Amino acid sequence: MTNGQSVKKKQTVNKKQKLTIIICASVFAVLLVVYLAVIRPLLKTATSETKPPELLEGEVFGANNRVLMFPHTEKADILSIEVHNEKGTYKFYRGFNGDNDNFYIEGMEGAPYSLELLSSLVVSSGYTLAMPLGDGSPRLNDPSDDLSVYGLAESDNPAWYLLTTMSGKTYKVLIGNQIPTGGGYYCMFDGRNAVYVLDSSLSSTLLADVKSMITPSLGYPISTSDMFKVDDFQIIKENKLFLWVDTLTAEESGKDLPSYEAKFPAGMELNTSVYTSLLEVFSSFAGTETVACGSEVAKLDSAMLKEKYGIDIEAPYYLVHYKVGDIETYIEFSAPDEDGNMYAYSTVYNLVAKINIASAAFINWDILQYVSPAVFGDNINDVSKIEVKGSINNGANEKIDVDTYFTLAGEKNEKEVTFPWEESYLY
Repeated sequence: MTNGQSVKKKQTVNKKQKLTIIICASVFAVLLVVYLAVIRPLLKTATSETKPPELLEGEVFGANNRVLMFPHTEKADILSIEVHNEKGTYKFYRGFNGDNDNFYIEGMEGAPYSLELLSSLVVSSGYTLAMPLGDGSPRLNDPSDDLSVYGLAESDNPAWYLLTTMSGKTYKVLIGNQIPTGGGYYCMFDGRNAVYVLDSSLSSTLLADVKSMITPSLGYPISTSDMFKVDDFQIIKENKLFLWVDTLTAEESGKDLPSYEAKFPAGMELNTSVYTSLLEVFSSFAGTETVACGSEVAKLDSAMLKEKYGIDIEAPYYLVHYKVGDIETYIEFSAPDEDGNMYAYSTVYNLVAKINIASAAFINWDILQYVSPAVFGDNINDVSKIEVKGSINNGANEKIDVDTYFTLAGEKNEKEVTFPWEESYLY
């Protein structure tokens, strides 16, 4: 390359660099103008739009300046929650007029409910954080006269709940239709002309059946320390006594510790390992869901139990009975269907639960399951004579009567076995 060509090439590169610098400067200038003229004002507008909305009487601010329909009420401040929905009516209340921390279901005080689901109910009813509407507002002010658009007209018979605080304040909220997106429900605070949207978790709390909150427990709990307090354990199978086990105190049995005794079948040597395993099953025996629950004072109707769930109180397919102290428990089962599903009624909780035969395998156990595999349970050192009677097959389809015995004599591990025909064996 000649010197002239080299100079021309450098000049061309310099021109390209200058052109690039000019273009970049121009683009920067344009972007600066766009930012100052368009973006910055928008940012100011967005900032101004995050200003907290004006509150209506009774409202308060929650997280991120979102509106609560009424002040956040925690569990410690709640006396009762009364719920009315299409599934029915129920009321959780604090016991003894608010003097203890336990909650009960009115009319079903003995029902075992889920503490986790009660906590969810408390949050849904006591923390009414409104979802922003499409225009960002926290509510629809002065809605049209036709509240049926939201499922909140009186003729719609909307669901509602009444929360009463420990100080006696009450908050009543009406719950209408689900919003079109399915993400929440239209709601109104009673006496306030405004429509809010609360989140969809209401479907599993304030709009749910109270039975979904009741744990499907069937057996009275048996702790490890109570195993020898279980008495009068009976199984009745197809209306016939199948097994009956009593617990004997050390004084009654003449032994150092309490023990179990099979009263039926009479004389059966009980397999205590299997029996204690069965008691462990009933220590936390429960179904998959609660399908019916009665009140403290009124037992579930026996005709309904038979017609709807196939449980015949007079002659159940399978019945388990036991006592722990003064508490007496009956669990009565229906026959399983072709899929192995069945229902069980518990008298101690006055409820019916759905279960599967797979979780109640003991129902199909034969009586031999409860028999001790040992021929006898005495110490061999305490045995002096064993007598055998009966008949055996000699292999030629002939039965030979057996009526013999053998005696044991000796010390420690050396035993001399003597048969009546005076042949002796040492082992």
